[in-house]
Amino acid sequence: MARIIPERYFNFENRSSNPEALVGRIDSVVWGGTTIGYIIHYKPEGIAVIPKIREINPLFALSARTSEEMDEDNRVEQFFKKELKRKYYAIIHNKIPQTAIQRNEKMWNQLLLADAIF
Repeated sequence: MARIIPERYFNFENRSSNPEALVGRIDSVVWGGTTIGYIIHYKPEGIAVIPKIREINPLFALSARTSEEMDEDNRVEQFFKKELKRKYYAIIHNKIPQTAIQRNEKMWNQLLLADAIF
């Protein structure tokens, strides 16, 4: 997932200055002692928030802002974490419509099978 996100969404391969996105670091998003997702920090720029459970959209949040912009006050990253926790809470308390869960699970399957070789 960490490799697929920049290839598909950031379009790094078309940038002559950096043809390949690199993962700078991966942080866990934890709620109540459970890892519910990951924040992937890319070099030279950008982050992606990817939930650990399939009931939430596979690409929960995405920003192409530079790491320096993100580190200035960390508000964008904190917002993404809070929203992921809010969605997770809604899932475990059955507050998300089944149609939305099924749509998200279908997106996960499509994303995970996109690079599969049969």
